[in-house]
Amino acid sequence: IQEGFLERVRSSEQTFDMTSAKFRHDKIREAAYGRIGANERVRYHHDIGMALYSNIPGFDADANVMLFTTVGQLNRGISLILEYPSEMRISIAEMNCKAGMKAIECSNFESAYKYLKAGIMLLPDGSWNYHQTLCVELYSLLSRAAYALGILDDAFQASKMIIENIKMIEDKLDIYTLYIKILFAQDDAVKAFNTCRWVLRRLGENVPPPEVVEDIGVHATVKTTYSMYIGFSTSELLGMEESKNPIHIAIMNFYRELIFVSFKVITKQLIYYYICRWAQYNSTNGFCRHTPECLASFACALNDWFDFSRESYKIGKVAVDLMKKYDVVSDCAPFVYLAVYSSVALLVEPYQSCADMLQRGYEFSMSKGDTDLASRNLVLMVQNLYFGGTKLSVLKKNISSRINLETQRSHQILLPFWLIFEDTVFTLIGDQEMLSPNIEADLTEGGTVSSDYLDFLCHQRMQSSYWLGHYDRAKYYAERKIRQGLLKFKSIVSEFYFGLTAIKIFQRK
Repeated sequence: IQEGFLERVRSSEQTFDMTSAKFRHDKIREAAYGRIGANERVRYHHDIGMALYSNIPGFDADANVMLFTTVGQLNRGISLILEYPSEMRISIAEMNCKAGMKAIECSNFESAYKYLKAGIMLLPDGSWNYHQTLCVELYSLLSRAAYALGILDDAFQASKMIIENIKMIEDKLDIYTLYIKILFAQDDAVKAFNTCRWVLRRLGENVPPPEVVEDIGVHATVKTTYSMYIGFSTSELLGMEESKNPIHIAIMNFYRELIFVSFKVITKQLIYYYICRWAQYNSTNGFCRHTPECLASFACALNDWFDFSRESYKIGKVAVDLMKKYDVVSDCAPFVYLAVYSSVALLVEPYQSCADMLQRGYEFSMSKGDTDLASRNLVLMVQNLYFGGTKLSVLKKNISSRINLETQRSHQILLPFWLIFEDTVFTLIGDQEMLSPNIEADLTEGGTVSSDYLDFLCHQRMQSSYWLGHYDRAKYYAERKIRQGLLKFKSIVSEFYFGLTAIKIFQRK
């Protein structure tokens, strides 16, 4: 301190803590650290970490504000700790587990990943037999952190480790939920879909495969399900008692996962059958914490399948209100807002209001580390801003930043949507140099492309052509979309644009 390298730490505005000091500048700290030989640093970190560790009361890291500092120092000396007896290694692994859990609670997934990897490294042989609870915690938290960071191989291996070492299906339902998300993120939607059906069957809910559903008839199933809800008023639906049955809640959860992954596996007509099965199960067995997601999905099915815009909006708003009643907003909002405010609410509420709710869905998704739902909410939020009249220069900037982020992800399912948005904005601005000469060919390069991408491109081309006054081109895209046999809501939009372009062409002649 006298030499000016260190300074006292203030304990308040007017007093200093005489027992604490810090480096006056980061460069001083770096220079001091650099004077320690590389071989000695591991020992220094180990000794500092053990000194801090010995001062944690009863080795209870929860009660110590120095948890992250202690664990950080110990992990940098982990090569020495690996030589310790099993009891000490387990104790420090538990500290890493607690540090990882706290980091995840703060959405600091990168730090959590490092703590949890270190904790697993410290586990002695045979830990799954003698410390099963700790192993499950470490591997499940690691899987969650790795999934949030896009390190899908680590996420998959961690979740698989739990599935292989835990025997009872009831004890690994949570990790199966994450395992299905990871499979979907790895572009193995078929395996994710079949895993959902397998888990539901183990829980006592036999869900027929798609080939059987085609023989059952989707239209009749939608009508039957609709009749189960139409007799209830909004207040009656909101007044339903919440079920606490854990198996019922688990079945509702895996129906949710089944619906989410099915969009890459089966047709939309078949998806609506499974949504109706979900809604029927919910009506028969009672409402629960997953009912908001169920009703939001069912509202979309009604909106697309029949001309039931008023009823679908009522059910969608009930889904939003039930989240608050059951205190599950943070858990259900990403899925519910995505379903309600990208579909049924568009017929009633302003685009800007829908965009605001999708923004909230995006924020909730990111706080949970669910990057897939976050991206979907964000794509549809931008679409609503685009339709709602937001300045194209603002959208151009936002879309470019999202494309840069998306290209860095290993799972790029939403990248084509962003590229189509960008192409539309460049078209409307008139920036010919930035346009892709043939974006449809770009999307199909290297193999087949989802029909959803081409449908979205066709929709964007139809609207931008109309806005620019290219009515013959807009009419062509409208006819193309009508021929695709789209469901009710999209058919209405396409027919509306077809009518507008026909009038403009007639007036021109």
